[in-house]
Amino acid sequence: MPGLRKWLQKKLGRTKQSSQESPPPIPHLPAERPSILTPSPSREHLSPAIDNYGTFRRLPPEIRRQILIEAFGNLILHLDLKLSQGGLHPLVSNRTESRTYNAHRAKIAGNANSPQGWQWRGCVCHRRPWWMTGENQAHMPPHEDMCYLVLRRCNVEKSKLPTEYTIGAMGWIRTCRQSYVEGMDVLFRTNTFHMSTLVVLENLPRLVLPQCLQNITALELIFDISFPSELLGIVGPPGVDPVTYEDLPLYSLCRMIPETFPSIHHLYISLQRPIAPLTPIYGPRPPSRECEESTSRMERIVLKPIEDMVRVLGPGRDINIAIQRGATEMLTRTYVKLHGREKLRCEFNPSLNYRFWKPLGDELGYWICSGLEDITFSPHYHMQTCFGTSLSPF
Repeated sequence: MPGLRKWLQKKLGRTKQSSQESPPPIPHLPAERPSILTPSPSREHLSPAIDNYGTFRRLPPEIRRQILIEAFGNLILHLDLKLSQGGLHPLVSNRTESRTYNAHRAKIAGNANSPQGWQWRGCVCHRRPWWMTGENQAHMPPHEDMCYLVLRRCNVEKSKLPTEYTIGAMGWIRTCRQSYVEGMDVLFRTNTFHMSTLVVLENLPRLVLPQCLQNITALELIFDISFPSELLGIVGPPGVDPVTYEDLPLYSLCRMIPETFPSIHHLYISLQRPIAPLTPIYGPRPPSRECEESTSRMERIVLKPIEDMVRVLGPGRDINIAIQRGATEMLTRTYVKLHGREKLRCEFNPSLNYRFWKPLGDELGYWICSGLEDITFSPHYHMQTCFGTSLSPF
């Protein structure tokens, strides 16, 4: 028995020690790249790259590009970095899949006893574009995406095997230098990237090459960040220093976007935390005075850094900011009272998503969208539009 006790103590001691180990550092890009993959723009350096392109080089550049777009372009791609133990976790978890899926899942699950490590997780999302007013079919908005958790929430009827979730660009990109140049341009310039991990958003310029980020034209960003309790109407105890808004994560993220993504044309940002007092399930709506006070707090704390970002990006961008649904209603009521219903531009889609345009100039502005659900509807509840007409009964 002493031998068994000693063996157990040894094993338990190792487990306790390993659980207290600090996580490994984030895998930032090296200060100096060991090799330069992008060829020089000079003619003598480009000729060998084209010569190694095989039969593909005989096609005109526009045909080559169209082929690559058909292969791995015009998609919604998840891009996340997770701290996991035992290797890369499965991207999907539908138990009704076939043996092929189960074998694929076991292959990538890894060893649960291995140390923690940072793992890139990426896949193709089969969710359709969220704002399609010309169709009668409802589409899932980006802030409700559960592609990593439940397979059926990602338009699964079009996808049968896990291989259809793989992006499938690495084989082509690693073929030769010219395939790398053309493939990376299509990969980053034609796809929509969905990012929801805060560690990626805060360290993105040090995780992905800047020239690749500069080519991105469409983004879906999920900001699961905290806000001061002042937004919810909660006053802190006396003697406590107020929060400096410039230090909030939202401000740094809004400053990062124009610097990192100068070519962005379509931007969707969802704030996943409440920014206004929760709307009661039943009963009357909050008085106008409370709505005006909440609107003032939201404009001062939340909308200010967003509008500064919109001004830096300039006109001609499709920018959508999804916020708490009750907060969207409060803003709408206040703006209708100030400017009138005729001047407020509103849109709806079959998914009961609502957005209104907030102008910042002649051609400058952005959409404020209904996002985080904080209102539970009764069976006889009719959602009212800003024009006072019923949108859809439940």
